[in-house]
Amino acid sequence: MELDRISSLPNDVTEKILSGLPLKEAVRTSVLSRKWRYKSEKLQDLVFDDQCVSTRSHLIATCSFVNIVDHVLLLHTGPIHKFKLSRIDELATRDMDRWIFHLSRNPVIKELILDNWRGNPYNIPSCLFSCQDIVYLELYRCLLNSHPSTCKGFRSLKTLSFQRVTMAQDVFENLIGCSPLLERLTLFDCDGFTNLKIDAPKRSFIYIERDASFEEFNLVDSSNLANASVGTRIVGYPFMIKTQGYMLHVVVW
Repeated sequence: MELDRISSLPNDVTEKILSGLPLKEAVRTSVLSRKWRYKSEKLQDLVFDDQCVSTRSHLIATCSFVNIVDHVLLLHTGPIHKFKLSRIDELATRDMDRWIFHLSRNPVIKELILDNWRGNPYNIPSCLFSCQDIVYLELYRCLLNSHPSTCKGFRSLKTLSFQRVTMAQDVFENLIGCSPLLERLTLFDCDGFTNLKIDAPKRSFIYIERDASFEEFNLVDSSNLANASVGTRIVGYPFMIKTQGYMLHVVVW
């Protein structure tokens, strides 16, 4: 019998091999041998995108995609450090709510990416705010109109990237003000708020573009800021800019 060199590799090596594969292929390795049966269930980075399904039928592909996510999360053991959900076809709110609730019970998640490409904007459930150890948060076409009264922001958040996200003014202020380690902030075509007060002492990069007018932009404590750019549409009046002496690149149209 030939020596099974792959199965004899150290666990950290096999984990790196699996993490470099599309999730569908990583799960398939469970049939290789008894030693590989449960390895994919311990993956710390979970990426659910269009590579998870191969069928061209819209209905069948959507059902298959939902079943794959449910199956992987149900059997998963150990921590999840990265969760990415990026599906071109529309996903049901009830399915996304179920997955976010599952993640909220995983206290060590570091990176969360939700790309809601089609359908109505996804209303982020309040349980997301319990993920206090998130370092990277990216949302596309989502709603953030409420948060728990006990929410204290994200204590470990360093990178925040929102595109086409609607936020209430108080939610935006709480999110930024209660994320003390925030370094990179990107807001593209976000709405629901008109005043921008950004007080994050450690931030080094800010990019904001919005097809609507701001009433006020207040950049507090910009000593660490290396790059800042704001693009906005002016409607009849200029907006107030406060930067405490920092030169801000502003583009208007």
